[in-house]
Amino acid sequence: MRFREWLCEIQQATYSNGRTALLLVDAKTGESIAVATANLPHESLEPGQVFIKDHSENHGMLEALEKAGIVKATGETVHSGFVQVPKATLLSEFQKILDGKTKSPAAEKGNDKGMER
Repeated sequence: MRFREWLCEIQQATYSNGRTALLLVDAKTGESIAVATANLPHESLEPGQVFIKDHSENHGMLEALEKAGIVKATGETVHSGFVQVPKATLLSEFQKILDGKTKSPAAEKGNDKGMER
């Protein structure tokens, strides 16, 4: 998928509360580009949903993930600090990758604080 000037692969991780985290890494170098999701443990999510960090340095993330066929915005947002954070549903083909039914093209590298891969 393309996010701004980077060609990225998506990696799935898990926040310490069990929710899904989506990480973008450079497709050529494996370098971390962005964490696409936000962990808002006091806000409700349905199974297969994530909060997308679409503000500040991640502006345009929701649109990029939708264009890549990874998520679909629900139209709902939650207030966090000074921003509204959109809620999105992981699309079925990508959800199969996350559930382990299909191999992910993303390489498994590194470890991010508060997340497990």
